[in-house]
Amino acid sequence: MIASLIALVASTATPAPAAPPAAATPPARVAPSQATARGAAAMKALGMSDAGIAVLRKQSAPDPDARAMLAKRQALRAKLAEAAAATPFDVDAFAELLRESSTLEQSVRARSEERIVTTLKALPAADRPIFARAVFAAPAVAPAALPKP
Repeated sequence: MIASLIALVASTATPAPAAPPAAATPPARVAPSQATARGAAAMKALGMSDAGIAVLRKQSAPDPDARAMLAKRQALRAKLAEAAAATPFDVDAFAELLRESSTLEQSVRARSEERIVTTLKALPAADRPIFARAVFAAPAVAPAALPKP
């Protein structure tokens, strides 16, 4: 999760030059070390300290349960698709699958948010708002500096 955020910040921190439309080829995958390096540079450009970047690197290990949760999500979606196509359609069975899906999504979201909170607590105090703005794509402008409506 944290590595994904670092990579996202790296990809949005500086606008990429316009490129001509490419053929229908899949984009090249970036090695995790390259993504982390680009993310670290982007976080540095946003004002994060070296100590904060070191914390992000330490916290950026992938969630060990991510693959299992993804497999559960995919299996549940397949069950939902199967239930939607069933004849006769069983509303109660479909509703139960929807509740199961909701519970799983809440669990995934809670894990993600807990990792963000853990990272925020591990960061030096001055780096916390920088990370929070990067995670939630908030402007780096102080609220008092924003024009009043």
